[in-house]
Parts: sequence; C-alpha cells; structure tokens
Amino acid sequence: VVDVVEGSALKALPMMSLQLLNRPTSFRTLRDAFRWCLGYGGSTKNVDSARISFPSQLKQQSNGSSNSNSNREGASSLFSFRCDVARTEPYWKEWYLGMSERFLSAKTSKALLLAGTDRLDTPLTIAQMQGKFQMVVFPNSGHAIQEDEPEKFTQVVHDFLARYVVQTR
Repeated sequence: VVDVVEGSALKALPMMSLQLLNRPTSFRTLRDAFRWCLGYGGSTKNVDSARISFPSQLKQQSNGSSNSNSNREGASSLFSFRCDVARTEPYWKEWYLGMSERFLSAKTSKALLLAGTDRLDTPLTIAQMQGKFQMVVFPNSGHAIQEDEPEKFTQVVHDFLARYVVQTR
C-alpha cells in the first residue's frame, strides 16, 4: 500500500471538500498549472515527475480566441482538470472504511510505504510493532512518494518483490 492509511484518510475527509473549494478550476498556461502543482497542489515536490504525470491530469480547452499566437503554450487555451474529484465525494468514506483490516488480514507478505509515521492508525501501529508487515518511510516526500522519490521507491518495491516473489527461470 502506498501512503494511504484508513485512520488518517478518514480524519482528513472533512478537510477535503474545503481543499477542493480552494483548487483552481483552470489554468491559463501549463506553466501556471505546474506552479500550482509544485507549490499549492501538494501532489508532488519533484519537478521532473510533475512534468511527466501532471499534464495527463489536465485537458486543454480553447477559449475562443483567434490570437495568431495560438500555437504557443496556452496563448489561446485554458487547461482544466480531466476529473471532477468533487463528484466522487459520496464514495470517499466507503473507499477507506475497513482498509486497515483488509490490509492486515491479507494472507501474503505486505509492505506499507508512507511519507510519515504520523499517518499510521492504531491497528497499523500495533501490527507494525508486531512485525506483521514491512514499513518504509519516505520522510522527504509528500503524498505522491512514487513521484517525489522515484529511485528510492523503485528500489524498495524491487527489493520487496525479490524477497517475497518466487523466481521463475
């Protein structure tokens, strides 16, 4: 599991609606979108990762301008989010309820990769102290640890798979 914990997710839900109200609905240019993503959006701190992943979250819309510079970045376009996350709000609680129990009851080797230990809820804290799963903390990362620290993330996943997956040759 990557940086999602039932307890902290459920506690954060009331603030999510407020956060979405403060989220821009569109950007004049991709540069404006990147500035928001890296500064206020909180999705990633890694500029290289944002350049790869963030554009796919946006769609370009013409604003009706007949500017001769229309081929230049954002000269006659707006960029808006592809997904209206607010429309998924009725399902948020359901997504997270019971997540820790389902994770802990899985009859397999498990790893929990987190940006911080403050995200652990009580069942996970107890299970981690009992050695029931591998936990790796990425303290220099935001929520998108796979983007903020791709090399470390990849190495952790690789090492986990090498340790627990049967090699077939």
